Amino acid sequence: MPYVFHGGIYPDFQKNAARAEILKIAPQTRLRVPFLGCGVSVSNHYKKKYASAIPTIAVGDKVLQGQKIGRGEENSCSVYSPISGTVTGIGEMTLPDGRETICAEIENDFSERRVPVSESLHLKKKLSECTYSEILSLIREMGIVDVGNGNVPLAEKLELSHDRVDICILNCVEDEPYITSGESILLNSPAKVLNGMKIILKALGLRQGIIAIAENRPNIIRRVRRLLGRDRLFSIHVVNSKYPASDERLMIYALTRHEVPLGKIPQDIGVVTVGVSAAAEVYSTFVTAAPTLSRVITVAGDAISSPCQVEVPTGTSFSEIVRFAGGVREDVRSPVFIEGGPMRGFSVSTDELDRYAVSKLTTGILVMTGKDRKRNAHPVCINCGRCVSACPMLLFPNRIYKLSRDERYAEAVDEGASVCIGCGSCTYVCPAGVDVASYVLRAAEKVRAEKSKDIDYFDPYASDGAAVQTDEGGTE
Repeated sequence: MPYVFHGGIYPDFQKNAARAEILKIAPQTRLRVPFLGCGVSVSNHYKKKYASAIPTIAVGDKVLQGQKIGRGEENSCSVYSPISGTVTGIGEMTLPDGRETICAEIENDFSERRVPVSESLHLKKKLSECTYSEILSLIREMGIVDVGNGNVPLAEKLELSHDRVDICILNCVEDEPYITSGESILLNSPAKVLNGMKIILKALGLRQGIIAIAENRPNIIRRVRRLLGRDRLFSIHVVNSKYPASDERLMIYALTRHEVPLGKIPQDIGVVTVGVSAAAEVYSTFVTAAPTLSRVITVAGDAISSPCQVEVPTGTSFSEIVRFAGGVREDVRSPVFIEGGPMRGFSVSTDELDRYAVSKLTTGILVMTGKDRKRNAHPVCINCGRCVSACPMLLFPNRIYKLSRDERYAEAVDEGASVCIGCGSCTYVCPAGVDVASYVLRAAEKVRAEKSKDIDYFDPYASDGAAVQTDEGGTE
């Protein structure tokens, strides 16, 4: 019997590219590498604000493949050059989620000269002999980000988990329709993922980990079970395949029946989750002492000529990736481009494909006909209650929508707007075509921006979870 949670939906998953071979895209002549590779712009239980890494190079500098070009600080993660060449510019760019970031433009010399491996970071010893500090330092230096699990730097997650957690979950569930990049890594390199988890368990001092896999992925369940054999270090838990099963809080509740309270993080209840790509990167880093310079992403959608899984250097433009996949089908006139999945992803206009580049957070690029994204021009809530049944956070999205629509944002937050995980289930099921989720998230963001004195905001990094006083006298 699969583990379940309240609410959720069953969209048309379209995971056809999951079993495809991972193709490699050669680096372009010029790459624009984003320096902001962690955090999210929508409501999330990790409320910390992240910033761009600090550039360690200047225009005109020669760089080697794997050379650090951005220094990670407390609120950022390190960035490395995916190619060797010359820095031709340092400027700003916008990520698909709307955040601004520093970026470096590097002209490829195609020599593929790599920076020498740092002997100080190479752990030339057995895993059993490695200490928590050594593993943590290596992960922090390489700037590994746990994409999809809060998009938090993995080193930060491990720091928050040290001596605090007794459950570690490998989250193998990809609930977004079309997106199968994590599944592809798991199918093509399962040993790399599991060995990465062993390193994480060693760092946390845990003797067993949980592997969560969706019930509609029997091929992955069989593959992992076959690989594990009689290994008791991991136990496989099959999760109901409805969306949004991959959300950290819902995953934890489904598997443990423990809720992550508002203003808290999973570590506060003794649990930490890790994604597939982060675990694979940990293993590669542990073996080579070198950073990961590329991302495995899904290129799919009903308007793309050749859906595929690609391994692409960070900094590669979206337009180059779409061209690699054969471009838009000839019979499609007005395609819709989406970074990420259709539920939580971000729309990108056709003339912006050259402006956007692959970052550490990119999981996929979808090319859609747009027929499923059309909504009524003047939608009006009909009080059917479908959004209430679909909400996995037990909210009343219809009430919050009306309050937010009338700009009664503080009242909307009182109704639970700040609890919203931005999954979009309410919007998906609305027969009137109301974009309910955007109104709910708008209320939470408006009140947070105004630092209302009537609403307490919690700092999940504070030891007692108490509201933090701001300079203006309010709370955040």
